[in-house]
Amino acid sequence: DIIVPSRKDLKEHGPSSVFALAIKRTLRERWREDIKIFEKFPNSAFVFLKSNRDFTPQKAEDMAKNNMKRVYIPDTAYNSYKDDLDRIEKQYNVVFKPLSLLPNDLLLFQQQINTKQKRLF
Repeated sequence: DIIVPSRKDLKEHGPSSVFALAIKRTLRERWREDIKIFEKFPNSAFVFLKSNRDFTPQKAEDMAKNNMKRVYIPDTAYNSYKDDLDRIEKQYNVVFKPLSLLPNDLLLFQQQINTKQKRLF
């Protein structure tokens, strides 16, 4: 797991001043281990790095049902399941984004933190 901008910011300013990333190469059921991160950090995301058969619309719905709020997935999976992900986003309070957007979203978060806005999304 990664804290952006740093663990020092977390200690000095609290959970709302950082962005927590839970990163996995494969899904299986290991993503469930990270649910507590999303309860503690208002600015957080699950990041799935490897495009394979682990990610399906059913898995996306399971993640949404378990209160994941922001999930970055490989662009190929995002593009393959875009219609299903749109449906899940509308049904649950969740956002699925292509992995290629993560660097820009982290830059936006950092800019907002620097201007004292504490929530990115």
